[in-house]
Amino acid sequence: MKLTISDEDGFIAIVNNERYQTFVDEDWQFEQLIEHFKKQIQQQHLILWQTNEWGGGVWNIEVIQDVNLLEGQHQFKQLIQVSNQKLYLSNYTDLTMAAQFVDERIPSKDNQQLFVELANGLYQVTVSNLFEKDDADSVEEFDEDAIHFQICIEPYSGDLSVEQTATIHWFEEEI
Repeated sequence: MKLTISDEDGFIAIVNNERYQTFVDEDWQFEQLIEHFKKQIQQQHLILWQTNEWGGGVWNIEVIQDVNLLEGQHQFKQLIQVSNQKLYLSNYTDLTMAAQFVDERIPSKDNQQLFVELANGLYQVTVSNLFEKDDADSVEEFDEDAIHFQICIEPYSGDLSVEQTATIHWFEEEI
């Protein structure tokens, strides 16, 4: 399955929209938003990563079912709960709009078709970056047919006592 998402700010997310708490504050500060994201990650409602350091792009994402088929050298794994038989792909713009306005929801109207159907339960998601971040602004990285990220979503039955890390992957905080 291939999904394409437009991102103006350099962040992509996978969201359990039923459990994810959207609203933060009408006048939120960046530090406040980052802490909100980390809390939602720790509660297994959100997976968030930085696509590149310059922001933006149109990203092609391939969802695969076998972790052994993942390509790329840069990967991370994160747990997420599925409670309404779907996980949505989202971007920073959608997350910040929902954080600022009580009536905004995930997914936005623009991204409501970007989902993966799954049985309810706990999943381990592996995200693999298929390009070098330093090359992310080159024309060939944004070729319409190129796959930029691969995502493998597998049911998780491992050790549940392991604490979930609240990490925004591939993001170096400067706050």
